[in-house]
Amino acid sequence: MRKNPLEWSVFGLGLVLLVVLVGYLGRLAATSGKEEATFRVRLGTPTPVEGGYRTRVTVQNESGPTTRAVKVQVEDAELDLDYVPRHSTREGFVLTEKPPKTGRVSSWQAP
Repeated sequence: MRKNPLEWSVFGLGLVLLVVLVGYLGRLAATSGKEEATFRVRLGTPTPVEGGYRTRVTVQNESGPTTRAVKVQVEDAELDLDYVPRHSTREGFVLTEKPPKTGRVSSWQAP
């Protein structure tokens, strides 16, 4: 039984899509984990609370692999985040004695 041109077209399109998908996933698997994580730390507006200030901390992993055990230093406080996946954002709060001005990621681990 012979296949008509429509069947061959659908078969060809499916084959091309499969090859492109496998190639993309292979490239992604081969290159992930080789680049360094790049973080951006943003501080929200400090809110006065009893004994100090509560501030929202937003950590964005702008590139690189998923990271775990991320430690963020904010003035006299530290925020621990379990995971920050690649190209994603995680948030938390810190309590400080005075309004914080800066925050930075001090350490992390690559899983």
